[in-house]
Amino acid sequence: MIAVLGRAPSKADTGEGVALRYADITVQVGWLEKPASGKQRRVFQVTATGANICTPSGICPGTTVTKVMATYGQPVSSKRETGKYLEYYSHQSSCWLQLSISGGAVQTISAVCQP
Repeated sequence: MIAVLGRAPSKADTGEGVALRYADITVQVGWLEKPASGKQRRVFQVTATGANICTPSGICPGTTVTKVMATYGQPVSSKRETGKYLEYYSHQSSCWLQLSISGGAVQTISAVCQP
């Protein structure tokens, strides 16, 4: 990620790894398995907040939930301590698309992965 985005203007320890914070993107880097000597950290989440950072299908922060559902279909809806999310899972990957929602619009777009 650093080769693509450059050095992050700020970093924060998350307890699971490091959050690399750029203007409109946060990249979570850590171990997808138990940390061990010789194992490299991996990107396990990328979160976009900027209105110009969109999915290949044209869904961006600010897009209406109606357009999201017209584009991707029915999501899994999740309420968590941190807010409401629409999630789209893949049967071919351990990664999924997670959209935080507020007021009928997308607030953030995340690609999230687990081992």
